[in-house]
Amino acid sequence: MVPSLSHVAVLVRSAKDAANVCKASEWELGPVEDFPSEGTREIYVGPSATDALLLLMEAIGPGPYRNALEKRGPGLHHVAVNVASIDDYVASLAGSGWLLHPASLHTLAHRKTVYLARPGLSALIEVQQPGDSSTGRPRFISDVFIEGDREHERLLDALRVPGLRLAGKEGARLVIGRRRIALADLARDRERSGSRRRRKAHPKMEKPVRPHGRTGFSRG
Repeated sequence: MVPSLSHVAVLVRSAKDAANVCKASEWELGPVEDFPSEGTREIYVGPSATDALLLLMEAIGPGPYRNALEKRGPGLHHVAVNVASIDDYVASLAGSGWLLHPASLHTLAHRKTVYLARPGLSALIEVQQPGDSSTGRPRFISDVFIEGDREHERLLDALRVPGLRLAGKEGARLVIGRRRIALADLARDRERSGSRRRRKAHPKMEKPVRPHGRTGFSRG
C-alpha cells in the first residue's frame, strides 16, 4: 500500500464560517460534530466516497487546539496519511530527520496513530493505520503545499506521499479539482476582517483593535 492522503486539517476560528466559504464553491459538507473531550468542533468537506478530505477544526474549549490557535493563529494544523503498517512505515523513516511527537506514545497504543514533527515545518504529519485497506478511491484534495524551509523538501520526499509538497512564495495552499486554494483565505477571521472594514468606513468612531498573536496536542 502506497502511503496516501487521508485528510488535511485546518484550524479556523469558526468552522461554520469556513464551511460557508466551502459551500460557496459547491463542495459537499459533512455534519457539524462537537468533540468536548478534544475541545473541537469539526466539519469534513468533500464527498464521503473520496479520500484526502478537508477537515475544518474550530477550538471550542480549553486545550491544545485553543493553545495552538492563540500561539500561531488559524492555518494548517496537520496532514493525515494512511499506511498499511505503522511499524514498517516509521522504521522506513529512520535517519530521515523526522521526529516522533511525544503524544505518539499514547495514540499508538490506543488508535494506531503516530505523529511526526519537525521544527520550522508548519504542520504535523498524522500517520494512521486504517482498519480497512481501501485503495484507489478518488481524492478530493490532489495536492497540499506546506510552508517550511528548503531543507524540509527532503523530509516531505521521505514520506513518499503523492501530492504532499513544500510551499513556495505563494504560501500554504491546497489544490482541489483545478483550483488552488490559499489556506489564508479559507482560515480568514471574518469577524475581525469585518471590524477592519468598519474602522475604515468610520475611522473616528472606533479605536483600532490589535489582533492577538483530535490529535490532542498543539502544533509545534
